[in-house]
Amino acid sequence: MTTRYLQLSQQNATGVVLTDSSLRFVALSTNHGTAIPGQYAELSVPEGCLKDGVIASKSRFVSFLKTLKKTYKIDSINLVLNSEQIKTASISLKTGADLQINEAVEKLFSIPAKDVVYEYKVIGGDSDTTVLQVTGLVKKVSEDFVWAFKQAGITVLSIEPLGHALARDVLPIGSNGTALVLAIDTRNTTLTYVVNGRVSETTILDFSDLAVTDTIMQHLSITAEEADKAKQEQGLIIRHSRTVFDAIADECALFVKHVNHSYITWKTAHPALPAIEGIYLTGAGSTIKGLDDYLSAGLRVPVKVANVWANCLSFDDHIPAMPQTVAVRYGAAIGTALMGPHMVNLVPDAHQRSLYRKHVAKRSGKVLLSFIFGVLVGALITWIIAIPAVHSKIFEVLHKIPTQW
Repeated sequence: MTTRYLQLSQQNATGVVLTDSSLRFVALSTNHGTAIPGQYAELSVPEGCLKDGVIASKSRFVSFLKTLKKTYKIDSINLVLNSEQIKTASISLKTGADLQINEAVEKLFSIPAKDVVYEYKVIGGDSDTTVLQVTGLVKKVSEDFVWAFKQAGITVLSIEPLGHALARDVLPIGSNGTALVLAIDTRNTTLTYVVNGRVSETTILDFSDLAVTDTIMQHLSITAEEADKAKQEQGLIIRHSRTVFDAIADECALFVKHVNHSYITWKTAHPALPAIEGIYLTGAGSTIKGLDDYLSAGLRVPVKVANVWANCLSFDDHIPAMPQTVAVRYGAAIGTALMGPHMVNLVPDAHQRSLYRKHVAKRSGKVLLSFIFGVLVGALITWIIAIPAVHSKIFEVLHKIPTQW
């Protein structure tokens, strides 16, 4: 029997997705086994703070984070980095061959393996081939982000790639098939291949929800708000008018071509892995009406618009205050706040050990307090019973209680 919902990483968890230009977060809390969303926001990262996924100005970035801390009272986070500094890729090796994981990491990052925080897992294969998944982050980048958040009074509990968080958020719990999570964000699209519940590889395409909106605005000479409405109400569905379809058809056709090329490249590189069985569509661009059917026809694979709340809660029990058109932008932030199998954590080893020691000390403190409280209560009861007057009073009360024998 599979679990109905995934648990949060802690009772009150905050997921953060960070890019060079924006920071999105959502806070969730545990309520009767479900994860209920609380405050959320999307903030613009001041220009000059981050560049190409690294901290360009420590003072400006820390100042921005201090404002975040002061405004939203955030103490700890699970962090998703969406940049070229953090990578996930698959490596096919001959079964039984010596595992040269350091060489694979160095080839992926073009720097010595000792300068990378990485994890790897076996995700599939056959009698001749073993396929590994390698996920890594440049150690200096990891250290810098942990340090910057710490300076602002925020503890980074984990760091992971966008694809891992998205897969945890939208794939059915216990899923053992092969799927593609297609996340169309405001500035790009992330393709995450998942095999037996494990992320295999993540690639990025230059197709975005913002670009589609701009195209509609230019072709129809309308505002951004009107373009968003047209995208969600008409999109690629031809009924009374095909104006929106004609405006974005070429872009969408090219997008299908690039997704298909990415899949062929991935499958050719790893023939021992099974073919994808379905696509989960999410992100801001998933609200383009008819895009799921359009992609399904073009790629000849079932496409489903993902529910970012599926592994958190049921709409029968709780309706999030966050509108669905907004929630689709927070899938990775939700996913990184959840606990699931096959997780990675790319914070530096020293920071992980520090977090573990604090966790153990916190639990030990709770046990010690419970023990002291128990001893005090026991001593108090013993003292009360030892007083003759009180002792007699207790028996007097007991004798007045009607018997039920």
